[in-house]
Amino acid sequence: MNAKRHHFGFLVVLLLILAACTPPPGSLKVTIAGLPAGTDAKVTVSKQGGGFSKEVKKSETLNNLASGTYQISVSAVSAGGYTYSGSASVKVEGGKQAEVTVTYQASTGGLSVSIVGLPEGVSPEVTVSGPSGFSQKVATSTTLSGLVPGQYSISAAEVSVGGYTYVASVNPATVTVTAGVTATSQVTYGASNGKLTVRVSGIPSGASATNANVTVSGPGGFSQNLSFSGDGSQSLVVPVGQYNVAANPFTVGADTYAGTVSESSVTVTGASTKEVTVSYEASS
Repeated sequence: MNAKRHHFGFLVVLLLILAACTPPPGSLKVTIAGLPAGTDAKVTVSKQGGGFSKEVKKSETLNNLASGTYQISVSAVSAGGYTYSGSASVKVEGGKQAEVTVTYQASTGGLSVSIVGLPEGVSPEVTVSGPSGFSQKVATSTTLSGLVPGQYSISAAEVSVGGYTYVASVNPATVTVTAGVTATSQVTYGASNGKLTVRVSGIPSGASATNANVTVSGPGGFSQNLSFSGDGSQSLVVPVGQYNVAANPFTVGADTYAGTVSESSVTVTGASTKEVTVSYEASS
């Protein structure tokens, strides 16, 4: 009976000793910072060696943590077209509250490309190129997200449609993309040429194309003769600008014909047709 009592007393003392050697649980206050409002974090708190792992989406305090070293891992978060990342670690001591702040920072940026000036339904030929061999075709106004910070260039090729050539101006043609910021660039297309139509009347029968002609002259030394053997019209596709139209006189038999030009000086605009009439009449 006494032996049993001594044995029970030993067990109680042993349990008390073990309890005294075991540190009380601790707590960890996790503060999430740097993310846009309403965006969940992707933070995992885990104990080295196992035994505990928890995903944290918002700032909170984790209680009843065993003493040990805890790893705070931060997975990338996408929000607003940007990527946020970071990492941290903390040690929790028994009976104390440890604190850690996980600060997210944007690691990518964006580029908004606006394209205007082309006829409806016509696709542009715009290319965005940047760091590490980045290259992407853009077929409409768009925002490119998840871009590595650095310098990007925007180029636009000519587009031909409906007999007209559209060229682009890019402003700016080179942009710097920074983390957490969306740069902008506008591509403005405009037709670089138009049509000039010359319509003649009053040419008598017997006239030949060698003696009935109209001269069109314009920018950059442009000059072209349009020959007519009868009433009709001819069209030229020319660069935009100011043009002069002159009707050259000609002779058929004993009669000399002079032409009257409706507009001797005309302006040709992009993707449009300007018509000039020339009326020939025999001079008395």
